[in-house]
Amino acid sequence: MSKNIGILALAVIIAFVGCSKVILKPEERSLQDKAVIAIEAAKKEIKEAEKIQKSVEMLELFNTAKEKVTTAESFMGISNFEKACWFADQAKEAAGKVRAAAKP
Repeated sequence: MSKNIGILALAVIIAFVGCSKVILKPEERSLQDKAVIAIEAAKKEIKEAEKIQKSVEMLELFNTAKEKVTTAESFMGISNFEKACWFADQAKEAAGKVRAAAKP
């Protein structure tokens, strides 16, 4: 009987810890929203830069932008929204430089 109570108590603790990570505080929710918007903007900029003929230097910058947006998505996965925003902004900036370099 005490073994069952111990297992039940452990299950309750695990459920509580799991739920506390899923339920975001209001300030975290706004950071999450900002990070999602920043990542989507970076992806859009990368998609536009993808269409452009690139030099070797610009290709490296383009690949860096793609890596940074992937890193931003990884930080979203671990709920580090500030770093996700930062990496997404860096990705958007790098992709923007690629597009700007292609314009006459």
